[in-house]
Amino acid sequence: MGIPVNRIEREFILKSLKEGRVSLSVLGNKWELQSRLIQYNNMELQCEILHGDTKLCREKDDVEVFFSLQNNHFTFNTQIRSRTGNLLFLLQPEELYKDANRGYRRVKVYEETNISILLKQQQLKLNFPRTSVKYPGAIPVLSDDFDQSSISRLLQSFKEKMIQSVSEHRIQIMRDRLPENYEEQLMVETGKIIWIPSTEKDIPAIAPFPRDLVLTKDDFIKYEEAQNIPDYNREKRIKNFIFQKKIKGIHSEVYCPVFYLNYFVGYIYVCNKDDLKREISRELIEYIDQFSRVLSHSLKENGYFKTKTDVVEATYNAPVIDISASGLLFSHTSYELEKELDIFKELSVNFTINGKKLHLDSWVIRKFKDKNRFYFGIQFRKINPDDFCYLYERLYNKPFQPQGKYIW
Repeated sequence: MGIPVNRIEREFILKSLKEGRVSLSVLGNKWELQSRLIQYNNMELQCEILHGDTKLCREKDDVEVFFSLQNNHFTFNTQIRSRTGNLLFLLQPEELYKDANRGYRRVKVYEETNISILLKQQQLKLNFPRTSVKYPGAIPVLSDDFDQSSISRLLQSFKEKMIQSVSEHRIQIMRDRLPENYEEQLMVETGKIIWIPSTEKDIPAIAPFPRDLVLTKDDFIKYEEAQNIPDYNREKRIKNFIFQKKIKGIHSEVYCPVFYLNYFVGYIYVCNKDDLKREISRELIEYIDQFSRVLSHSLKENGYFKTKTDVVEATYNAPVIDISASGLLFSHTSYELEKELDIFKELSVNFTINGKKLHLDSWVIRKFKDKNRFYFGIQFRKINPDDFCYLYERLYNKPFQPQGKYIW
């Protein structure tokens, strides 16, 4: 916005404005007056109107004031206290700024105005099922438990561990497959491990892990609810799910998903049957979970994920807060948009002003947030000259003249 002026400098500036009869540009919503400061006190500034149409000037209007003094440009925001004849009384501004760095004055948007933001995004395409769970793909912690010198050795080390620990184990890869059975669909939807400690007991109500790693009874119920299963039938379906495993001779069971980005690559299955009638331990589950992350990373490093990259377009509609001839400020609630719009990110913007649709190539120059929304300041990088003149005239209510450019 510029550099705030301190109290001592502020007093010097106001005195210089009065004694030097410096011209002030007072700008409201589609109107402009030229004036000069003739008196001031702690409450108000008394200005003489030199020229300009006062028909649209109203008491309590918010205004911006611009002036130049000793080769510096200054501005402040304030409000009209009253007007009597050619005298304009302004409230003392809370802040006064110098060396403001915008090329053109900002105009607040009083009517509802939306922009359409068009982003071109790189999107990977893999022949695996998609999931709403997005695995970050971070490099897993190195461990002596896993031989990562090659995929074959990694799989062999896992196999040796499982032979000593469980009745059965396998790794299922989902390339060119869709989730078919109940367990596969659960993993795709939730991103969590399915752990049946014992088919003699119910699914755990609370998972004994420090993080949200395995499905609890409540997770199962929520999934059933999402599938539009009636309330009275959900418990029965879950009990039958466990019973079907019991009659197959399964005592304890784990399904652990393997993800890469937002793809369900496969899963690790282990179980204990009647020959090894014991619960699969929490320690073993943590080992399997870590192995799933190491496996995903190793597959990536060894070129297993042959990717096709498409350019896709995403469109967002957002309200405009204020606008100038060189940029605008808009807001949105989308976390996805906030992640996508980094500083200097290029984007295309479409919006309509007074019935005319404008297309502007832009980039992000600042961003901030409050409790509820994200805010983005963009600068126009490319605009048709005729569109620029049209925008300037609609914003400032006068034809464009290069020498009339405001420094703000």
